[in-house]
Amino acid sequence: MRQHHAAGTPVVLLSGGMDFLVAPVARALGATRWASVEPEVEAGVLTGRLREPLCIDEGKVHWASTVARELGVRLDECTCYTDDAGDLALLELVGEPVAVNPDPRLRREALRRGWPVLDFAAPGERGEDSPFPEATKEQ
Repeated sequence: MRQHHAAGTPVVLLSGGMDFLVAPVARALGATRWASVEPEVEAGVLTGRLREPLCIDEGKVHWASTVARELGVRLDECTCYTDDAGDLALLELVGEPVAVNPDPRLRREALRRGWPVLDFAAPGERGEDSPFPEATKEQ
């Protein structure tokens, strides 16, 4: 994240989490823009439904394309970091797909396709107290 900020690259967070949880995280990370799951509101009233398309799986392709257009960039110029095989459709569209602490299916696909795989240990797993231990890169 720091490298992207230092390079002046817009940082976008796409999450399947609810907006009221994702927004503060996105702001804390210095994200230029974010998309997440939002409750549907009609005439100022919550309907009990969620705004479509949801920012999960194939819906992330929609939101990534929308945000890329807003920022004037092409998806093949972007890097995407994810841990979820549900994001494979998006990973196939970006210029630099990266699997981070991937689920087993994404790990298999990333290794098969030659995509970088980053594994971060939780604090204390390596006997370190740092909340940002070094990543190991698998290829």
